[in-house]
Amino acid sequence: MDTYTTLKSSNFIFSLYLNHTVVSFFAKGLKNSLTGQSFKPTNAFAVAESKKYVVKNIPDYLDLDACKVLGQLKHTDVLQYKGFLLNFQSITTPEDYLLKHLSKRNRKNLKQKHRQLLHENSIETQWFFGAMDEDNYAQIFDAFYGLLKKRFNEKKVNNRYLGNWAALQTTTYTKICSKKASMFVIYDKNTPISITLNFHINDMVFSHIQTYDIAYSHYNMGDISMWHHVQWCIKNKITIFDLSMGATYNKVKWSNHEYVFYHRIYYQTTSLLDQGWAQFQITKFKWLQSLRDRHIIGGRFSLDKLLFKFQ
Repeated sequence: MDTYTTLKSSNFIFSLYLNHTVVSFFAKGLKNSLTGQSFKPTNAFAVAESKKYVVKNIPDYLDLDACKVLGQLKHTDVLQYKGFLLNFQSITTPEDYLLKHLSKRNRKNLKQKHRQLLHENSIETQWFFGAMDEDNYAQIFDAFYGLLKKRFNEKKVNNRYLGNWAALQTTTYTKICSKKASMFVIYDKNTPISITLNFHINDMVFSHIQTYDIAYSHYNMGDISMWHHVQWCIKNKITIFDLSMGATYNKVKWSNHEYVFYHRIYYQTTSLLDQGWAQFQITKFKWLQSLRDRHIIGGRFSLDKLLFKFQ
């Protein structure tokens, strides 16, 4: 039975990058407005007879080719968070990117910290993108969990990925082997000290989870990992490296393109109840975003900090 209390929704960017799927509204395909490249996701999942539906977290750099079979369904878009990405279209070398998009002070600091890391430790790096030993994968994922948990315990913030870690570990291995995902690992004496999990679609890479050993924080490991990603992406003809939502210091520093996420709300135009439901959703999402813009949510109040206290 259709109700007005249950929100039927899907997370667009996670469905697209992690699973190569989209809701059936967009089964015809998508277009990257930054590069002009069109592509079609592997699968489209149907919305079961729903006349009310919310597609969350659509990045505005993707143009949606909506199907024409929506009948009386209307949609309204509500702007949400900022997103950040690195666009390598006009970049020829990694050094070119540094010169154009990092300040002189940041470039100097990056090179100094990188030299210091290499001089004081026994550092090796490895990309896993394609065939990978399954036992090695399990060991790295266990280390990944430990580093992520330790870092967020230090920050006293709940990490939502940790609660579903087993499912992520189960589904990611085959994606790495089929080049739908990659892992970048920095080792010190064969021990992982920085790990990043990315997901891939054509020439686009989505940075999903990044962490490092907090004992190495003084080396600015986030910057060093990002520098390795810039080099790898340009070498492998990646055009878009998407850092997703959240205006962190590192994202702002390294990205050269800001975009906006939005939620798309579908509802039946012939039903007054559906129209009322849609207006409520629109008002709710606008109100929540206004609280974020005023740094009330994510600033003075953080749900993840609160959840950490009650773990």
